[in-house]
Amino acid sequence: MLLGEKSLYCTIEFQLEPIDPENPTDSWKQIQELGKNPKNYHHDRLRHGICLPFTCPNITIAEVDHSSFREELANCYSKKYENKGMYGTIRKIHCQTNESIPFDSYDTAVIIFILVYLSFIIYASFYEGMARYKTKIQYEQITGTTVGKLLSCFSVPKNFYRLKTVKDTPEVKSLKSIQGIRFFNMSLVILTHCIMSTLVGPVSNPKMAETFTDDFSNIAISAGSHAVQTFFLISAFLLTYHVFLAFENKKELDIKTLFWIFVNRYIRLTPPLAFVLAIHSTLLVHAPKGPFWDHIIGEEYRKCRKNFWTNLLYINNYVNPSEMCMQQTWYMATDTQLFIMALFILAAMKKFKKQIKWILGVTLVIGVSIPGILAFINNYDSIVRGYPEPLYNYLLTVEEWHVLYSAAHSNIGAYIIGIIFGYLYYLYRNVNLINAKIYIVLYYILSYGLALGIIAVAYPMFDSSYSNSNIISALYWSGGKNIFTLGVAIGIFGMTQQLGWFGLWLCRWNPMQSLGRLTYSAYLVHVFLMKIRSAYIRFPVYMSHYNIIISTMGDIAVAYFVAFLLCLSLEMPVTALQKQWLPQKSEEFIKTPQVLVPPKIEIQK
Repeated sequence: MLLGEKSLYCTIEFQLEPIDPENPTDSWKQIQELGKNPKNYHHDRLRHGICLPFTCPNITIAEVDHSSFREELANCYSKKYENKGMYGTIRKIHCQTNESIPFDSYDTAVIIFILVYLSFIIYASFYEGMARYKTKIQYEQITGTTVGKLLSCFSVPKNFYRLKTVKDTPEVKSLKSIQGIRFFNMSLVILTHCIMSTLVGPVSNPKMAETFTDDFSNIAISAGSHAVQTFFLISAFLLTYHVFLAFENKKELDIKTLFWIFVNRYIRLTPPLAFVLAIHSTLLVHAPKGPFWDHIIGEEYRKCRKNFWTNLLYINNYVNPSEMCMQQTWYMATDTQLFIMALFILAAMKKFKKQIKWILGVTLVIGVSIPGILAFINNYDSIVRGYPEPLYNYLLTVEEWHVLYSAAHSNIGAYIIGIIFGYLYYLYRNVNLINAKIYIVLYYILSYGLALGIIAVAYPMFDSSYSNSNIISALYWSGGKNIFTLGVAIGIFGMTQQLGWFGLWLCRWNPMQSLGRLTYSAYLVHVFLMKIRSAYIRFPVYMSHYNIIISTMGDIAVAYFVAFLLCLSLEMPVTALQKQWLPQKSEEFIKTPQVLVPPKIEIQK
């Protein structure tokens, strides 16, 4: 934009066609042949960024919105391909100028809220921080009043202390590995999204993207969508354990109890979500622009303005899913819906204790069967293929992604497995079950073998010559992610039994406890940070394993730094307020339990 009003930078989607369809050139034939392989880009559909004063100097840029402008630009650009026997039409176009997007009332409201809220946090931090210089009795008197309790919830120093504090109790040690698993699982999610964000922009070596799944070492990433099942598993595992522990002296769970459990969860999750959602819907579009700003940031802005309410109700995976705002939050919607389902299953388990095996067995069979039945009836592909063209639109145009991946009904199996293992942990938390060598060997085989093996099974499905079968598709959609979940569930349960060797030590490492607590905030913010990078880029990216790893490490670092700020300023104050203002049976519904439990006992051989 150095030329000011004399320049016009446009991004276009240019559809090539043969000049003579009856006698196409060799170039057109080659493009058509490449298009037959779904792994490849549509080489007849070019996505270019052009500067009009240099590319097409004779076009009048004053009439950008006029249809004649598109025709002139298409005719000008077609001259580049005349010697190849092709011409083109413009499918999409977006031109940028030096004019900035005006701020509206929503933008202003968000800015005012941020300034007022930051001022309040600074005041609360000084209020509680200065009280720390008093004696312990004086500190408790100052922070023990109604105002003192309220301000203490928003104190950054106090929240930082809460973030890094890990209580040394037997139960905390037993479940300590879960925070490490959360962090590493989140890192895998960021890795996958890093690759997606790279493919959304210009790539200088498209052959790498097209042949990515040909390399067996990349299958773990390509089929890494199973990794999100771990989050469903952990959610159900902890919910089940906490409910049975908190209400073990209560015969039944009434509707009022279930209601307050859900309300606590909703209030725990929604304020950070609403804040990030507000950024997506307002200020994000005003950040410094880049060549692909409208395709990446502009579309996100428009989707959020239209459908933000579906995120707040946690129904965005079903309502207007093709225009989903904050696409990564499909998981939160699905998890919330499964959470509600799980509450009624747990209530049934409490009421009909003698029928627990039947309750879990029937719901597991139903949950596992649903995705397989849908895949069989609709002749869906065996996997969601992470190929360049679908990834260019973030998979939102792929029907399998909506029906079999992000929908709650297709993830019931993982949640039921989490309920089963959460209940087993509740029953045997004080019992050392795995003490014989044969059991230990079997543990490693099942945990790693099931999780990694089911991913490896998908390798032939990525081959270009693979012919999809309804039966194979049904079996893999029913068994694939649920077998993976079972392997991870066995791994987590083993860690509660002190198994896992180096993995156990790493997941229990104290820094992992804080990083695990930051995972929710990191999940919310990591995508828009990637979108800004992709939208701002000025040159095609060379895609390689090294660059992917470096970019992922940078994305993890930046995401967790921003998550650290969001957690201290908003997420942790909300949890502190919950304990003061909402009815609590116990703290288990808000954070990792800190209950003291008896030492483990050994089962006699």
